[in-house]
Amino acid sequence: SLDQPGIVNRVSRLLAHLGVNIESAECTARPGPWSGAPLFHLEMAVTVPRREEVKALRAALAQLGGDEGIDIELRPVT
Repeated sequence: SLDQPGIVNRVSRLLAHLGVNIESAECTARPGPWSGAPLFHLEMAVTVPRREEVKALRAALAQLGGDEGIDIELRPVT
């Protein structure tokens, strides 16, 4: 998505609220393919305290993504 001030803070606060631990995080901004506007990418490795909380995490991230107009993908580490 386009770079938005405060997005790392909003994602981090949401994760903390859900009791999710951030193990690592990496942020990058690259020129977009069509407009050249900076596209922001945040990749995190997180630990969810209990398996049953993954559903709540998915729902909360989907809500945040919709509210902020950003794409959020959650996938297990293999």
